[in-house]
Amino acid sequence: MKTTTQLTVAAVALFTSSFINVASVSYLINRMSDDGRVVNHAGIIRGATQRLVKLELTDSEQDDLIDAIERIIQGLIEGDRDLKLPPATDPNFLEKMQAVQTGWFTLKTTIQEYRNAPESGDVLLQESELFFELSNAAVFAAENFSKGKVQFTLVIQITLFLLNFALLVGICWVTHILQSQIKKAIMAIASSCTEIAAIVTQQEVVVSMQAASVHQTTTTTSHIRHSSAESAQEAIAAKRAASAVMNLAVEGGKTVQNLLIEMATVQNNSSAIYNKINDLKERTRRIETISYMVSRMANQTNLLALNAAIEAKRAGIDGKGFTIVAAEIRQLANHSKKSAEEIQQLIIDIQTAMSSTLQVTKEGSKTVQESVESIQNMTAAFQSVVDAIDEIFTRNARISLSAQEQVNAIQQVVEAMDSINNGAKETVNGISQTKLGMQQLNQAAWSLKTMV
Repeated sequence: MKTTTQLTVAAVALFTSSFINVASVSYLINRMSDDGRVVNHAGIIRGATQRLVKLELTDSEQDDLIDAIERIIQGLIEGDRDLKLPPATDPNFLEKMQAVQTGWFTLKTTIQEYRNAPESGDVLLQESELFFELSNAAVFAAENFSKGKVQFTLVIQITLFLLNFALLVGICWVTHILQSQIKKAIMAIASSCTEIAAIVTQQEVVVSMQAASVHQTTTTTSHIRHSSAESAQEAIAAKRAASAVMNLAVEGGKTVQNLLIEMATVQNNSSAIYNKINDLKERTRRIETISYMVSRMANQTNLLALNAAIEAKRAGIDGKGFTIVAAEIRQLANHSKKSAEEIQQLIIDIQTAMSSTLQVTKEGSKTVQESVESIQNMTAAFQSVVDAIDEIFTRNARISLSAQEQVNAIQQVVEAMDSINNGAKETVNGISQTKLGMQQLNQAAWSLKTMV
């Protein structure tokens, strides 16, 4: 083969290798972007089903969310142009997604059964946990497949670098052969080397600028990744704090409920005391009536004893004994009257005390009733707080999930940019070596010209 033909073949091979390098990098970047969307949507399925089950358990039917999840699952298996999802080609990921599809049909059936029979909530939770494991396995399979492509890209870059290096070695070897013919083509070689050196210098500047841009993009993406990771940590902390506050609010609501039960008991006891005091007041009134009758009987007995004493005095000495008896009866009647008056006074005092007690008991019952109403209002307020905290907890959970997905996606972009950055650096190094070789060749040509 002629030397010129060898040089032509080497140049064509070098150009072809460079073209293949650029084309393969562009193709693999597009494929890694598709893989990133696949991982992202697989993660969306994992989080969306958990949210769906939670909403269903709170009696909130989400048919639109069910349709969206089913579309994403179908798109991850067969591809979806609107969602920019390619058909599944990796056997491991396809197997995991088919298992996810089967689990989804089971979970969807369980949701319909739960809507018809709410007592089957435990079965729904179990199916949700099983589906979470299946979708989690699918996410890991997609991530592994994406990592495999990144490693494949690195292998291609190394292979192309070695190929370029081999081509450069071949060019050097052909140049060594050309030394025997250098006398006839010194001027042409010198001129060509000068032009090639200028082109290589221009390419070196362009590639250096590209490498600097890629490096700056990689640095910016790394900062975004750290910020997203910090946001995810903050969202997780907010989620935990909201969960703790919600638990405290629920405990406070339980305490208020217990206090409400105790206040109801106190109210019932107050009502019972009020009824007992009323009954006692009625019995005291009866005692007062009886005491009044005893007082009247004492007055009548006293009057009869007085009449008996008058009659005994008329009877003279024969009625003297009867006079003594009448005096004793009269004295006994006076004592009975005096005791009846004392009993009446005591009854009046008891009735006054019972009236005061009834008034206090009534006011206490009213206060207890007001306290019960206040506690009921407090219970409603605690329930409002629990509902609000539950809403915050749900939002924090969604924010945490989105932040984590962003961190994963940005991590993949950072890895891809690192690979591109390394390839650009290797290309710059290769061009620098080529430039140095061409300069040395130019110097050799001029040295040979001087020698000739």
